[in-house]
Amino acid sequence: MGDLFSLDGKVIMITGATRGLGWAMAQSMAAAGGHVVINGRKPDAVTARVRELHEAGHAASAAVFDVTDSAASAAVLREVTDAHGGLDVLVNNAANSPPRPVALDKLTDEHWAGVIDTNLTACVFLSRAAARLMIPRGSGRIIMISSRC
Repeated sequence: MGDLFSLDGKVIMITGATRGLGWAMAQSMAAAGGHVVINGRKPDAVTARVRELHEAGHAASAAVFDVTDSAASAAVLREVTDAHGGLDVLVNNAANSPPRPVALDKLTDEHWAGVIDTNLTACVFLSRAAARLMIPRGSGRIIMISSRC
């Protein structure tokens, strides 16, 4: 039963992993033996979380990039694959929501575009890039986390 949730030898990238659900997943997956790649846009926050995992005796590395930048996303996924011999799991967790409180008549096009770009488009682009790396290996998992807006 102990091996049922083992992630030994697995490389897992979690977007939006510096706080909330992303951080909780990162801690759990690292504790299960996975090498967790922490993504976020703020270098200091990402570095701090990677350091926390290292201090707890877990394998982790940093991937600082904005998930809405499809070229950067694909490049980072390739770098992770090159550095660690593959990518086993991608967790699309990064999310954006309009500023709160916001009345519908005050919601700007820019706010809404940011929500769609992060919560939907980035997930498709990241998943496509990850699939292109996973398919030749014949293995991989992509997990989508949904968020309210």
